Amino acid sequence: YIQGIIFNFKNIKTKNIWSSNYSQNEQKDNNYQISFMPDKNEQEIINGNIKTKIKTTVAPEEPVELRKVILENTGTEEEIIEVTSYFEPTLTEKEQDYAHPAFNKLFLVYKYDEKTNSIIVKHKTRDKKEQEIYLAVNLSTNSETIGDLEYEIEEEKFLGRGNLEIPIMVKNSIPFSKKIGLVTESVVALKRTVKIKPQEKVDLDLIISVGEEKEKVINNVEKYQISENSNKAFELSKARIEAESRYLRIKGKDIENYQKIA
Repeated sequence: YIQGIIFNFKNIKTKNIWSSNYSQNEQKDNNYQISFMPDKNEQEIINGNIKTKIKTTVAPEEPVELRKVILENTGTEEEIIEVTSYFEPTLTEKEQDYAHPAFNKLFLVYKYDEKTNSIIVKHKTRDKKEQEIYLAVNLSTNSETIGDLEYEIEEEKFLGRGNLEIPIMVKNSIPFSKKIGLVTESVVALKRTVKIKPQEKVDLDLIISVGEEKEKVINNVEKYQISENSNKAFELSKARIEAESRYLRIKGKDIENYQKIA
């Protein structure tokens, strides 16, 4: 059972693999830092000559979560990095998922949207009172990539039977199937392979949009594929928190202490 939204990174040359999930990293001391701020969370992971930064926020104006990955090559040679994001969708109340996780997954229907290169997940209704829920996921970048976006929705094929560590498809660089169909154990896994020149930074954005209208969900993904809109969301989130802090008369040091307590 996958807990949370996870990124894995693999250096094709060195075969080194590192993760946003602290427990999956072999090197932990002084190589992994996480900061919780009112407007965003920030993770920094150093593996060899690759510095990885992941910034997470929620768009102030839409039900969209943004995770911006910044990869910096501090070395003297070009590097090729496989970037994989994955999580287990539920699209239901947590009590329902905890009570019958396998049964709940039978109501998830997957599609691939060619226009936005996104995975679309719909939770079918069980009765007339329920509202259909849609989720769209996209891993976009304006940087140079090798090949197209790859995706996988079959959990056992992606993770490996009984595996709780690095997914087998990541560990062995197995191409994702890029097949959409009915699965009983599902995952949303997206992969892009990027080139990073010496002393260069590349950005990728994981966009997760949820809503009751399919078109609105897809439009939100399309909106935040534009890097200016993604960057603006982080800026607006920060501005909103600053205004809120002034209203509540909370100083920066107080916020830092509250975050540590939380």
